[in-house]
Amino acid sequence: KLDEAQAVLPGHTVPVLTRGLVLLSSSAFDDASALEAGDEIELADDGLLAKKDSGASVGSVLAIGKESTSADGSKDKLLCKVSF
Repeated sequence: KLDEAQAVLPGHTVPVLTRGLVLLSSSAFDDASALEAGDEIELADDGLLAKKDSGASVGSVLAIGKESTSADGSKDKLLCKVSF
C-alpha cells in the first residue's frame, strides 16, 4: 500500500530525483532569458540552475515554451533533461 500511495514511513529513506525529464519554471534559473534549446545547464548559486559556463553539466534544455494560463502569457517553461 505504501508504494501505491507513494509514501514512506518515518525514518525511512525518501527517493530523490537523480535523472529524468522535468518541466521547470523560469524562476528555477539564474537567467532563463539567456537559455536556448540545446544549451547545457549547471548548478548556480542559491540552488538555481544556469547556462553552463565552467562547472559540471547537470543536464540540458530540450524545449522552451510559454505558459498559456498566465495573465499575459509571458511566463517561460523549460523542458529539461537532468542527470545529477
